[in-house]
Amino acid sequence: MVSMTIVWTTVFGIGFFGDPSLPITERMLGAQASFLVVSLAAYVLAALFAEQREIATRLGRERDNKLMNAQAIVAAIAHEVRQPLTRITAGGNAVQRFLKMAPPEHDKAQAALVIALAK
Repeated sequence: MVSMTIVWTTVFGIGFFGDPSLPITERMLGAQASFLVVSLAAYVLAALFAEQREIATRLGRERDNKLMNAQAIVAAIAHEVRQPLTRITAGGNAVQRFLKMAPPEHDKAQAALVIALAK
């Protein structure tokens, strides 16, 4: 874009590059300096965009790792909470079965309660 602008201003006689009163060598040096500045700026911008892309990728991976760690912690807590509740529920169901028997099995029901409520 800059190159085309410099060429057009030269062709149409506009601005510094198209001023016929200035020597051609001075206009050429100005054009070369402009190309150099624009090229360096483009290089710096490309490097900054590449660095920004790398940082965004790394942050995304770190976020994903933290999310996976949080999910593992939640799963472990859920397991630790669910395990005793399952034992208590199973023991309660056994107690109900023992008490519904004819005659009721009080000793077995009490043993099932002790097991269900044990730590």
